[in-house]
Amino acid sequence: MINEGGAIAAELTGQEPPRPMTHDLLMMVLKSAQMKIERIVVTDLRDNTYFAEIHIEKDGDKTIIDARPSDALAVAVRAKCPMF
Repeated sequence: MINEGGAIAAELTGQEPPRPMTHDLLMMVLKSAQMKIERIVVTDLRDNTYFAEIHIEKDGDKTIIDARPSDALAVAVRAKCPMF
């Protein structure tokens, strides 16, 4: 089983797993729904826990989804979107 760090490294080095990983699955679902990830924002650090948001756009409508930073970054490298 590959953790989020491994998922980020695999994407950055061009490794393709034999089956889609969770982050790849999310990207396929968003693409099929014609949604685009605009950016990832690490928003806060509270009690030694980081928080992040995934900013998504479809037809001008914007949605923000709460996420663990490790998952958000794994998605960002796949979406090739800005990370803040």
